[in-house]
Amino acid sequence: MGYKPLTKEDVLSKIDEMLHEIKEQYKNGVIVFNKPLSRNVSTAYMEKDIIKFSGKHRKVTTKSRKGLTYIYRLVQVLKLAKELIEKNKTCTIRDLYYISSNWEDKAFAVQSSARQLLLDLEFIIGVPHEALGFVTEEQKDQARLVGNVTAKYKDLKGREKIVDFNEHDYGALLPVNFLYLDEVEFKINADFVLVIETGGMFRRLYEERFHEKNNCIMIVTGGQPSRTTRRLIKKFNEEFGLPVYTFCDGDCYGWRIATVIKHGSFNLSHISELLACPNSEFIGVDTDDIIKYKLPGEKLTVSEMKTLRSMMKDPRFASAYWQKQIKEMIKIKRTAEQQSLVKYGLDFVIKYLEEKID
Repeated sequence: MGYKPLTKEDVLSKIDEMLHEIKEQYKNGVIVFNKPLSRNVSTAYMEKDIIKFSGKHRKVTTKSRKGLTYIYRLVQVLKLAKELIEKNKTCTIRDLYYISSNWEDKAFAVQSSARQLLLDLEFIIGVPHEALGFVTEEQKDQARLVGNVTAKYKDLKGREKIVDFNEHDYGALLPVNFLYLDEVEFKINADFVLVIETGGMFRRLYEERFHEKNNCIMIVTGGQPSRTTRRLIKKFNEEFGLPVYTFCDGDCYGWRIATVIKHGSFNLSHISELLACPNSEFIGVDTDDIIKYKLPGEKLTVSEMKTLRSMMKDPRFASAYWQKQIKEMIKIKRTAEQQSLVKYGLDFVIKYLEEKID
């Protein structure tokens, strides 16, 4: 499960090889690339509890204007990546979007297009975009946790740093890119890991001292977890043998977060082996809880109903448990956030979680 980051020389070599390949193919009047598989429910399947996709790779050629634009952007991004690596600098995806304004009619129309191109490039060149010098907004890719764990690492200036995640109110951030987590020295004294979807519930559990009473590590995702957070969860489970429990909202969004942690996501399926934690167990709010505890919540929207029906075809939700939960939610037409458990008191969530973990 360990991952050894490529050296700068390795990555630069891959970039040069790809640029050379593009140049050579251009001499023949046509350039053809294999883009990632079309990633949707109809082409998805499970392999060793990790999401995969079948089908033919999509072709991109210079025979169309769309293809020419795609290849031009790819070349510009590769050249920029080479410059970033050589100068030991980084570029956010937002930066890339604005840099592309210099590409005239080939500029990215929206930031999401820049992000998608980087995901495609990861697949094509076989290197995570962080290794190419492209990063997400700083705090979005850091993991926040609290518990009996310390981390020793080196900062950008090569100075040794130590973070004690019990010494900070409401936990602390681990300022390490996911590519370099295997270079961090962790010392852990905990019985399990609890992954929490929302900051509000993380705060509630911190104030109730759940991590101290149950000797656990609490990690907050704040919605969909970052790459660093997902890899850290996997590391704690597979290297340190800690059980992982995911505590999410009782809706399609929370359930998807739990399955992304467990099986991987559609967009990052090409690196799911680095990120997915198949041993994780969902103990969040489900439809059974909504009915049993009469939890207050909101009525399903048309969009959420559509998403739930799509999830029934998603292989990550193929188990009898998930099929039942989805069908029941469609039937009762209601959702419930994890914070709705405070209906029974601010500390009721402690009893709720301890019963589910037992």
